[in-house]
Amino acid sequence: MNMSGKTQLDHLRHLLYQDPTLQNKDLNINLQGGVAFWFHQNLQRVMMQAKDARDKNNVNTTKNDAIKILDYIDGTQYVSRDVPPKTKILVDSKIARIALLTLDSEHEKPTGFDRLMGHHLTGLIEAPAITADEKQQINQVNAALNRIVDMLGQIHNDATKLVANPNDTNSLDDLYTQSTNAYYGQFDSATGDRTGGAIWIYDHIQHLSSFTVKKYGA
Repeated sequence: MNMSGKTQLDHLRHLLYQDPTLQNKDLNINLQGGVAFWFHQNLQRVMMQAKDARDKNNVNTTKNDAIKILDYIDGTQYVSRDVPPKTKILVDSKIARIALLTLDSEHEKPTGFDRLMGHHLTGLIEAPAITADEKQQINQVNAALNRIVDMLGQIHNDATKLVANPNDTNSLDDLYTQSTNAYYGQFDSATGDRTGGAIWIYDHIQHLSSFTVKKYGA
């Protein structure tokens, strides 16, 4: 993805409001909203499926919820690798067209939301007129993104195990814990708050956007 000539406003617009990658008719993609918006939304969907599986504690529900989670994490391009042959997509294929995790960086088009987020965060850091304080905030967001990517990897492993064996209670418990932390953030006993999750990332990017708009409008 070419970052040359992009301003802070360009990258923030792509993250929050509209990104050309998400409206590529040639790739059958038409998602209204930015990359960070859909990363947040689909992580919420993963968390809700994990909660549903844990709360209902039913073999059929657990298997279907695990497949739905893989639909979001793998995307419709690659989920067939992790589910039984001829398994149908169980979620809105339009929403799951782009994976949460990039599984094949060489051939996957487009890359997953993890890479798209990383591209724009890197672009923000390298954009003209970036301040030291803004750069520090972006680095914090990037670090939080990397932690979520690690958690998504574990969620992916748990969901794959549950598709094969829905009675695996250890994987089910871990699936719920990891997905909750990925979405809400991890609990900080010192502050009593949750930090570093998808909600935290989205809020911080919006915060950066408000300051950037004021700066450019001054």
